[in-house]
Amino acid sequence: MKIKAFFYLYLFLFPNSYCYSQFDSTGFTLEIAAKDLSEDVSVMSSKNDELLILIYELSGEDSILNAPVFVSQFILDTSDRVEKIDKLSFTKNRYQIFLIELDDDRTVEQIDPVIRIYNNEILRLFKDKKYNLLQTYFGNNDLLGYAELNFHEKDKPIEIECKGRLNLDSYYYTMKFYKNF
Repeated sequence: MKIKAFFYLYLFLFPNSYCYSQFDSTGFTLEIAAKDLSEDVSVMSSKNDELLILIYELSGEDSILNAPVFVSQFILDTSDRVEKIDKLSFTKNRYQIFLIELDDDRTVEQIDPVIRIYNNEILRLFKDKKYNLLQTYFGNNDLLGYAELNFHEKDKPIEIECKGRLNLDSYYYTMKFYKNF
């Protein structure tokens, strides 16, 4: 009986997508949609994108990031282009979100501290479209986009577009935060 309970607990805690949050269990839904996968152009491409979302609370005028308040890792492919995450609650007004495509074996525990330490440099390089220099921080993983989220008007949906071209392949993702009623 204990083994069966442990098995169900394991399935509950470790579903197909990796996700954890410090948020409450009410509030917002995050919907990520792949309009154009970044791994679909060549015959050698995997035809799926393993994605990582990290959300950090922003406090004050400094750009120092503490531990992420939300992390989710999942796969989108040609047959499943949407990931929906329910029951997120934003208790502060400002957050920074990063969307990363995972192409190597680095873990969240390896990527997170790099973002926290080199946040300003990473954002500058991405704004300047110096994607090859971002490899210093991310290796083979790709930063697909980032945004600052402002939840001053909590009933108004927030929509973010992440699109561009890396190497020979284009990508286009939308992220939408909307209030659960």
